[in-house]
Amino acid sequence: MPSADNFEDDFSNGSAEASHTFPRSANDIRVGDYILLDDSPCKVTDLSKAQTGKHGAAKVILSGTDIFTGKKHGGSYSSSHNVPVPIVTRRNHLLLDVSNDGYLTLFDADTKTEKSDVKLPEGKVGDKIKDKFDREFEVDLFATVLSSMNHQIVVDVVDKERD
Repeated sequence: MPSADNFEDDFSNGSAEASHTFPRSANDIRVGDYILLDDSPCKVTDLSKAQTGKHGAAKVILSGTDIFTGKKHGGSYSSSHNVPVPIVTRRNHLLLDVSNDGYLTLFDADTKTEKSDVKLPEGKVGDKIKDKFDREFEVDLFATVLSSMNHQIVVDVVDKERD
C-alpha cells in the first residue's frame, strides 16, 4: 500500500464533461429549463408526470429541442432521481465584422478581446445579421451568443444607437 507521501493521482484519462453540467432533481425541472437529453443540451418544451405506480416511483417525461441543432429529444426519469442540467450562458458581444468565410468577429467587453470563432448562423438569424450589418452604420450591433458544452451559436442580433 503506497504511503500518503508518495501517492500520485493520474487524472489524464478523466472526462471533463462533468464540468459542463450539474445535477438537479427531475421533479424540479420545468418547461423552458435546460436539460441534457441524449447527450445534447436541450430546452424543455414539454413535460408530463406519471403518477406513482404499484411498485415504483412517479416518472417525469420530458421533451426538448437541442439548442444548437433544433432536433427534438426526449427522456423519462424517476421523479426522485437527479438529471444532468447543462451550464448555458447567454452573452451579448459587439459585432465587428462578418467575414466572407462565414465567421463573425465579435468583441467581448468583459475580457477586452476579439472572438473570431463564432460561425454566422444559417437561416433567419444569419440573414438578419448580414442585412443589419450591411445597412446599419449609425448603430452598434450586438450578437447574442448562446454557449454550452464547448459549443456556441448566435441566436439574435440587436442594435443600440451610438452615444
